[in-house]
Order: sequence, then C-alpha cells, then structure tokens
Amino acid sequence: MAFILTASMIAVMMTGIVFADDAEIIASGTCGADGDNLTWELDSEGTLFISGSGDIGNYRWSSTPWYDLSSQIKTVDISEGVTSTGGWAFSYCSNLKSITIPESVTSIGEDAFPYCSSLENITIPESVTSIGDNAFFDCSSLESITIPESVTGIGNHAFYGCSSLESITIPEGVTSISDRAFYYCSSLESITIPKSVISISNDAFYGCSSLENIIIPESVTSIGYRAFGDCSSLESIFIPASVTSINGRAFSGCSSDLVIYGKSGSYAETYADENGIKFEIYCLHENITEIAQIEPTCTTSGYTAGLYCNDCGEIIKAQEEIAALGHDWDEGVITKAATCTDAGVKTFTCTRCKETRTEEIPETGHTEVIDAAKAPTCIETGLTEGSHCSVCNEIIKAQEEIAALGHDFK
Repeated sequence: MAFILTASMIAVMMTGIVFADDAEIIASGTCGADGDNLTWELDSEGTLFISGSGDIGNYRWSSTPWYDLSSQIKTVDISEGVTSTGGWAFSYCSNLKSITIPESVTSIGEDAFPYCSSLENITIPESVTSIGDNAFFDCSSLESITIPESVTGIGNHAFYGCSSLESITIPEGVTSISDRAFYYCSSLESITIPKSVISISNDAFYGCSSLENIIIPESVTSIGYRAFGDCSSLESIFIPASVTSINGRAFSGCSSDLVIYGKSGSYAETYADENGIKFEIYCLHENITEIAQIEPTCTTSGYTAGLYCNDCGEIIKAQEEIAALGHDWDEGVITKAATCTDAGVKTFTCTRCKETRTEEIPETGHTEVIDAAKAPTCIETGLTEGSHCSVCNEIIKAQEEIAALGHDFK
C-alpha cells in the first residue's frame, strides 16, 4: 500500500495534476497526436485532466476518446507540456464551464470547443499565436474571452453564434477578420479593431444586433459581403479613406438611421451616396502635428503647445497665451559714485535676459567745516569766519580779509 501511495504522489508531481480528495477516476486513456504522448483521465467530479507532451490529436466529433462521456465534463485541466488543442477535442461538452490552458499551448485548433454551450469565460495564454476555424463555434454562454497580443490569426467562424459575448478586443498583429468570425454574436456591443487589420471578410459581423457604433482603422482596405449585415442597432460607422472596396450588401438589413462617417471625397462617401446611406464628413484626427510651445520672455508673451489635424485643418488643441515674465532685477552695482555736487549711477541687470536699467544716486552735498575768524592786529590783517567742505575741500564761505588796525599812538 505504501508503494502504491508513493507512486501516485510521484505521478501527481510529474503531471502537475491535483485531484480532489474524494474524486475517483472513472475513465482514462491516450489522446496524443502521436498516440500515447498524451494521456487523459476523467474523475467523478467532472474534471478532465490531460497531461504529457505534444499536441492533442485531431478528431472528428464522434471519435474523441471521451465523446461518450462529454456531457459529464465540467472542467478541463490541461497540464504544462501540451502544445495544441486538437480538432473537435472538446466538442459537444455541453456542461463544460471552465478550461485551464497552460503557457505551453501555442495554438487553439480547428473546432476545438464547438457547442460548449455552458462555457462562460476563457483566458488564452500569451503563448498562443492562432485560433483555428470554428474554435468556439456556438459557445452560446461565452460572455468574455481574453485574446493575447501574441495571436496573429483568428480563423473562419471562430466565434460564430457566441450570442452572449458582449465585447472583444482584437489584438495587434491580426491582419484579417475572417469569414463569419463573429457571426450572430447578438450581444456584442463593442469591438476594437487594431490598425494591423487590412480586410473585414464576408459576414464577419453579420447579425451582431447589439452593435451600435464601430470605427474602422486606417489600415483596412476592403469590407466584404454582408460584413455588417443585419446589424439592426448599428447607428454609426467610421470608414477611413484607406477603404477602396465595399461590397454592395455590406450593410444589408441595417437600420435606415445608419450614418457612415468619413472624409470628403472618399470612396466611403461615394458608396454611401450610391446605396442611399446617410453620409457625414468626419475626421478621426489621426494625422496630427504638434505646434511647439513658445516660451515667454521678460518682455514678450509665450504660447502653450497646440495640435492641429493635417487632414482637415481643425485646431484640436488651441494654443493659449502665457504672460510675459517681467524682468528679475538683481541687487544692482554702483557704476558711478555720487560726489558732493554730482549725482551717481546704480546699474541693475536682469538675471534672465541680462537687460540693464539705471537709477540715479543723489549727490551727497558738502560736509561743511567752519574756518574760524582771525582778529586783526595793529600790523597784521585778520579774517572773517568762513567754511569749507571736509570731503572735497571746496570753499563754501570764503573768509574775507580784515585790515590791520594800525597803531593808536597817544
């Protein structure tokens, strides 16, 4: 018993599969494209485990190894090492609700999950590069699916009849939306088409009755037969000038209120006129030029950056005036000192533009010093009181001579 338990544990570690404690294996076998390179086991809880290395085999719907048990399958757990889901591998698993796809898988094969009517969501790993024809055909409960940027091809009828799917983003790298890729996805309200797509094929979105608005990117050149046929809620579609071919029935069954938006003189305008569809000129402003910001100076105003469309000439973002900065004067330096009788000059320089301005420094005025009077004598003259500037020595009040008194003989 101990040996059997240990072997079972080793098998679990090698495959990466973890079984429910109370689940029992009710069926098993091989399912590899090369025979026994892959094995499968279905437990009593409804989980189908697939392990090994390589591709799952390609089958016709009734030849799948677990076909007679398909209604019991609720969960599919594919272990690391499996590289591709085979054709019809999980078809008619009507109670299947969740799938675990490892990073080792590089492609979702043709007819991989058709008629899995209980499948609600699925995450496709970044390793996957292609989704085959009819991969999710009539998965009527599928509400959301994440398609990674690694995917470059989506096959015909890939999501045909996924009537619960509400939105989807097609990754960059996909060049064509194939025939009936989203046929009768009646709950689809929004779809993002990347700029890598060149063509939208026949019936691509036929019967998408909840789709209201759609933008076709500049990369697309053709729109096929009934591509948007019977999209009864479609109100507007932007068709770029790059589109040069639109099938005459591309919009058959659409509302009479449908408006095609596009550029004046484009093929889309001609098509709309010939088919009695309202057309309005509209620009997506994808070819824009930035108007560089003009920095303000001390004395002149500047302008913020702006945007305008090269295609239609519309100003997308108007430039706004930026007020002049004004000068930023420094503390100034004395370039001419003031004297007692002459004004001086102080020069200030702008720290930004180096422009200068000057201010007058008032003359200092004299610093008066009294020159004392000198009394005359009999033989020597005297002097009146006077004054002079102690700074520049300029005489302010000249002293006047007082004549000698002479002798007074008696």
